[in-house]
Amino acid sequence: EETRTLDLSRAGVSFIGRRSYRSGMALHIGFPEVQTLPRGKRELTARVVRVSQLSPVRQKAVAVQFEDLDLASLVFSELLRVRTRISSALLGIIKALTSGGEMVTVIEDICWATERAMEAEKALLFLRNRQGDALSAHSPLVGDFEDFHVLLGQGLVGRAAKEDKLSNVPDLRKDPRFRPRIEKYFDERTRSVLCIPLSKEGGVSPGVLAVLNKRYGSFTREDEALGKAVASQISLVLR
Repeated sequence: EETRTLDLSRAGVSFIGRRSYRSGMALHIGFPEVQTLPRGKRELTARVVRVSQLSPVRQKAVAVQFEDLDLASLVFSELLRVRTRISSALLGIIKALTSGGEMVTVIEDICWATERAMEAEKALLFLRNRQGDALSAHSPLVGDFEDFHVLLGQGLVGRAAKEDKLSNVPDLRKDPRFRPRIEKYFDERTRSVLCIPLSKEGGVSPGVLAVLNKRYGSFTREDEALGKAVASQISLVLR
């Protein structure tokens, strides 16, 4: 079952559970956030040491002890790194959103903070127009801005907004959804793309955060989780 963690350390973990647990029971505990570790090292074997009944009656607080403390220490350190990275990224986004500047400046700061957090070459924030049938983005140039537009449902960005579905594209030129004649914001240097829709509003996403060219390799599951957290924060402020 998926559970909510109460406390985590290198020695063990306590969590809220609904299933039947008893002292001495052997468990396998997975940590899906830790995508940089090999699959076999994302799961720890543990043994239940204490079970406490909670209210409501069906819930229990379960305390377990990890059997391989060296592996647990590795997982714990990586989990801490991932969560620190997300917290740092969100802090940069919050600073940009609460700067009190003009919208164009705020969007530029959001994109800059996203690029830094995601280790990417470029980020674009597409927002839906008042009619709701197209999205627009502003890309900073030397002393000016370049405007980009795409209809809802067209290309990677338009489909991400309409379908409310994240797209992780490791090779842009090989993706059939890419429309080079329409999506001019993806130039010949664009390799990998991560399109994250903002939270739905009225059945359609109010915008899309597009992150271009991971500096080292392709965008990972960890990057996807970070992108979703950033997009969620932007959505809250835009409402």
